[in-house]
Amino acid sequence: MMLLNLTGFGLQPSTAYSQDPIIRTELIRALIRHLNSPHIWPINTKMVEIMKKTIFFILVIGLAIPGYVKAQSGYTSFQYQIGFGMGDLGDYIGKASFRGAVFDYQKNLNSSLSVGLELAWSTFYEKREYDTYTVEPYSVSGIQYRYSNMFPMLLTAEYYFMNEGSVRPYFNLGFGTMYTIRDTDMGLWRLEEKAWQFGLKPELGVIYNVGTNSSVKLEGKYYMGLGGSKLENQSFLAISAGMVFLIF
Repeated sequence: MMLLNLTGFGLQPSTAYSQDPIIRTELIRALIRHLNSPHIWPINTKMVEIMKKTIFFILVIGLAIPGYVKAQSGYTSFQYQIGFGMGDLGDYIGKASFRGAVFDYQKNLNSSLSVGLELAWSTFYEKREYDTYTVEPYSVSGIQYRYSNMFPMLLTAEYYFMNEGSVRPYFNLGFGTMYTIRDTDMGLWRLEEKAWQFGLKPELGVIYNVGTNSSVKLEGKYYMGLGGSKLENQSFLAISAGMVFLIF
């Protein structure tokens, strides 16, 4: 097996190729082609820009929808979300996500049922200590920084178990798509993978009325991204909480 070391910016000579920069350059190119990564990015402020744009988009949608549906009954909500990777996502990043946001809009069909839209975002991150990472037939040594940005975009239906009172438990089912951006950073280089997958989400939650036209919402859900050829199925558990604003 060939051993290639990547530390900091670049390349420390390996025992097999100690003094030949041309061979080291060709190995890097071959590794990139083997990983089938469509883009290689120098590390910069890209992740911060993704976060800013996502939060701005969620806020714009959240403020715009009530203006179009104010004659309808329903609600909008903004929530903070924590995520826990499962399956392939959990293998890639073992740590929980504490950077997430959710916008939800629901329009009442009757006292027990509503339909709506959910836009969410969660960023998973983990630093892997210096080690040798193998992608046959190559091995790469260095510190890895792993990121996965998940963007569920779902149409939803919500059923309320109780129609009266200050506490309203419910079941929500969503389907649509989930967009994933997965980045692996080593030294000053980034390997990026992107995938669109069919999205499915079962959810249980409760809405608690705290005052006129406002409530708080607590929910647990399981996001599933299914299908697609670029990444395996991506899924994560999530807990979110936030404010609910009623629309009349």
